[in-house]
Amino acid sequence: MKGSDLPLRIAVVGSGSAGPFEEVAEEVGAEIARRGAWLVCGGLGGVMEAASRGAHRHGGVTVGILPDSIAMARKGKGLPNKFISLPIFTGRGSGRTGRNEVLINTADAVIALPGSNTKQSGTRSEIELAIERSTPLVVHPFWKGVPEPILEVPPLIQYFESPADAVAKACGEIH
Repeated sequence: MKGSDLPLRIAVVGSGSAGPFEEVAEEVGAEIARRGAWLVCGGLGGVMEAASRGAHRHGGVTVGILPDSIAMARKGKGLPNKFISLPIFTGRGSGRTGRNEVLINTADAVIALPGSNTKQSGTRSEIELAIERSTPLVVHPFWKGVPEPILEVPPLIQYFESPADAVAKACGEIH
């Protein structure tokens, strides 16, 4: 297999509680599956579960990059959501230097939905890692209004208008 034969891996990052963005996340996941790409996420609840559910319902592959070890999962902690096809247990904990780093390094592109604006652990840390690694990034307009704006590095960051637009832009940015 050549590198160009690998399926695209699109990361979806966002809040651990989907709230009002659950439908958007699910549709993003579905669109990723429709395009034959793999969905990569943190593997837990909220936006991650909704996106995984959307991809799963359309026959997609879902990869969950989990913060705990498989030993912890066997004890009932840090279990992936039920829509994850392939759980990767990092044992590195959550946060910028934990599973978030593995997640971003696994992705060809990142779609960021609303989430935590915490630099060390939340969705913002995943966005900043994507920028540092020059990973194409498509973000929800929510991120335009955060108190401490995220550095815009065109053309790395694009804002999306709909779930289909988000995935089209993410796929279009992968060279």
